Amino acid sequence: MSKYLFLLLAVALSGCQGSDGEDVQGQQERDVQLDKMQHERDVQLDEMQQELRLVVKEVVSLNAKLDALNSKQKAPNQAGNAAELDITINLPAQNKRLGSSDAKYAMVEFMDYQCPYCIRYAKQTLPTLKQRYIDNGQLQYFIRDYPLEFHSKAEGAAIAANCAAKQSKYWPMHDQLVQNAKKLGNDLYLEIAQNIDLDIDAFTQCQLDPKMKEFVAADFEYGSKVGTRGTPNFYIGKIEGDTIVDVVQISGARSAQAFDKAIQQVMSGGS
Repeated sequence: MSKYLFLLLAVALSGCQGSDGEDVQGQQERDVQLDKMQHERDVQLDEMQQELRLVVKEVVSLNAKLDALNSKQKAPNQAGNAAELDITINLPAQNKRLGSSDAKYAMVEFMDYQCPYCIRYAKQTLPTLKQRYIDNGQLQYFIRDYPLEFHSKAEGAAIAANCAAKQSKYWPMHDQLVQNAKKLGNDLYLEIAQNIDLDIDAFTQCQLDPKMKEFVAADFEYGSKVGTRGTPNFYIGKIEGDTIVDVVQISGARSAQAFDKAIQQVMSGGS
């Protein structure tokens, strides 16, 4: 009897050991999974904090703009129309134009590819304006670069877009940069260049050309000269040669209705 009792005890102990081993292994796997989930949450939290810091900086920039309105700017009239400026705005090169060359009016946007407001406008409002005014030949649309100092990747994105313009692919590059604004960097620029069938050697050489950095800086300087203080910032006017006149300014990622009103104001002669 004692012999059988011993064997039963041995089997029972063996079974407990196996069960404990499985429990330990299972706990280790759960710990690894929990560590992975915690890491993913930490990464997401860090991204959210970075976006929040960018938003705060954008607010500061916009406040600075409000405090430094152009001295030549006329006050809006009692009808509530957008501000009219007693200036002309130079149009960029035609390889950056969106819309028909026969259009009599144009809008010039000063843009920063890392600005969350610019990206929101490009995704939500520009498609509507394109359908209403650009595709039907009423309005030409241009972008000039205004990379803000605290956006470290904005200048590189602007250079990539302008290098694509040299191969008549500015807008395909622009659209892909907007859709991938959180991944700005050389790897993305090269990937987009391949996707839109650019000459990669020419594109790469263009990016390394110091003149392209100067070109973007000149846009920024010009924007500041005509009254741009933050992004996005827009000037709408009647085309005369390589400029627009009877200019109306509108700032920020406004609604399509706000742009409708400004555009109609220009097209009606400011009445």
